[in-house]
Amino acid sequence: MIWIVWRQHRTAIVSTAVLAVAIIVFLIAFGNGFFYRGGWYLDYVPLDPAWKLAPSALGLAVAVFWAAPLIGREYEQRTYLVAWGQDVSLHRWLVRKVLLLAAAAVALSVIVGVIAGGLVDQHTPSRFSFAAFEADPAIQAAHTLFGFAVGLAFSALLRRTLLAMGATLVVVLAAHGLYVVKLRERIIPRSTRSAHGKNPVTRINDRSQTVRGMSTAGMPTRRANRSRSPLRRRRNAGGPVPRPPRPSA
Repeated sequence: MIWIVWRQHRTAIVSTAVLAVAIIVFLIAFGNGFFYRGGWYLDYVPLDPAWKLAPSALGLAVAVFWAAPLIGREYEQRTYLVAWGQDVSLHRWLVRKVLLLAAAAVALSVIVGVIAGGLVDQHTPSRFSFAAFEADPAIQAAHTLFGFAVGLAFSALLRRTLLAMGATLVVVLAAHGLYVVKLRERIIPRSTRSAHGKNPVTRINDRSQTVRGMSTAGMPTRRANRSRSPLRRRRNAGGPVPRPPRPSA
C-alpha cells in the first residue's frame, strides 16, 4: 500500500517537501532581521506578515494539492474501477491511503513548526503573540489536519479535481481568517492582575509584558540613560536640576 500511495502521489509529495524546505530557508534567512537587530528594544522591527503566515502555507498546500484530488482524480481517470475492485475493500483502501498521506503531511508540518517556533522563542518572551501561536508545532499539525479533512470532503462530494481544489482553497482561507480574527482571542480566558504603580508590568529579563502584549518598560537603566538628555540623567541620579531663567519684564 505504501508503494501504491507513493506511485500515485509522488509528484505532490515531492513538491510539498520542496515547499517545506523553501519555507524553512525563508524563516531562517529573514527571521533574525525582523526581530531585535542590535540586541535591545530600540532596534525592534515588527515581524513581516509574510513571515507570520509562511508556516501555514504548508497546510494550505496539503489541503489543495493532496486531499482535494484524492478521490476526484480516481473518478476522472476511472482508476477506481481497478483500485476498488481488488481484494482490499473500498473502506480499507481509503482508510490506509488517508492515514499514510495524513501522517506524512503532519510530519512535514511539525518540522516546519519546530523550526519556526525555535526562531520565535529566541527573540520574544510572549507565547501569546500571533507569530508564536501560529508557529507552534501542534497548531501547524491542527491546521494541516483541518485542511486535509476539508479537501477530502470536497473531493468525495464533488468528484471533480479542479472544483474540489477551488472549494478547498476558499473554505480553508475563510476558516483561517475567521479563526484568526474572531476565535483565537477567545481560546484563552481573560485574567486580571492587580499591581502598584502607574504602569504595572510583569518583568521578563530585560523586557516586560503587559496584558495586551509587549511593553517598553523594564529595560536596563544604564542604557536608557544614555539616550536621554543631561537634565533627565541628572534627575534620575538624584542631583539638583537647574531651573530655566525667568524672562525679564
